[in-house]
Amino acid sequence: MFLNGGLSKVAKELNVQRIGTMHQAGSDSIVTSGVFFSMKKILVSQNYVSEPHEVEMFFNRVLYGLGNSTNEDVYIEDYKAIVASNSANTTNSGSSS
Repeated sequence: MFLNGGLSKVAKELNVQRIGTMHQAGSDSIVTSGVFFSMKKILVSQNYVSEPHEVEMFFNRVLYGLGNSTNEDVYIEDYKAIVASNSANTTNSGSSS
């Protein structure tokens, strides 16, 4: 099985129907779920994995966010600093009133 491209392209190749508007959280999450379960069904039916629970291991290091992904978020430390700074500012501004 070889799929590439964005979510909409992969969904189309797997005949997963979109419900709602693209780039809306609900619609994208339903399509993402449909794509994942379609891929899971294909992996099991074509014997890429022997058991349905092995699908996670098949995608480990392939799908971002599953297991120890090879895609590193280079901005995570910046994001943590912004969150910490905003939290400190909110706490400080609340205590001065």
